[in-house]
Amino acid sequence: VKSFQSGSWTWKSYPGWPVPGAKATDLYLHADGSLSFTAPAASEGCRDYVSDPANPVPFRPRPMSGTYLSPDWSWWEAADQRFLQGRPDVLSYT
Repeated sequence: VKSFQSGSWTWKSYPGWPVPGAKATDLYLHADGSLSFTAPAASEGCRDYVSDPANPVPFRPRPMSGTYLSPDWSWWEAADQRFLQGRPDVLSYT
């Protein structure tokens, strides 16, 4: 398995998945935008958003370089996406 470790900005290789010694841990998304290791109460509710195809969510900040013309293009999936937090069609959790 080859995975990207965003904290160190490096690729890691492992002989298999899950990584030997790893322990599965549940992480829950809560209606207030928080993350927790505690499951939400049944009465907590949920978050929602409406997607507008006429106003798609960008995956890189504007202005955007052309596809494959910029040396950082191959890293867009690991780039900081916080610039999207204020959009009504994006859910963020902390």
